Amino acid sequence: KEILKYISERHNLTLKESKKRFKKVLALLSDKLKEDKGFTLPGLGTFQTQLRKGRKYYLPWENKYYFVPKKKVVEFHPSINLKEEVKYNKMVRK
Repeated sequence: KEILKYISERHNLTLKESKKRFKKVLALLSDKLKEDKGFTLPGLGTFQTQLRKGRKYYLPWENKYYFVPKKKVVEFHPSINLKEEVKYNKMVRK
């Protein structure tokens, strides 16, 4: 809600219009990830998919081994600017 409110105030849109536009952007980004194509949002970072290997783990209180199958996950790598802003708490507002 905070993002939608910010978008609507910044671009003089209604909340309904900003929600519709925001959903379109998220759908586009989601489609890129489904196609295994990463993307970069300047100033924010890079999103990409990666295949996490299957692994087994042990639960000592059950005395059993379990296997977690491989799966596709989304990875996010923040940009250097974002890291610096968070590190020094200098969020830049334009």
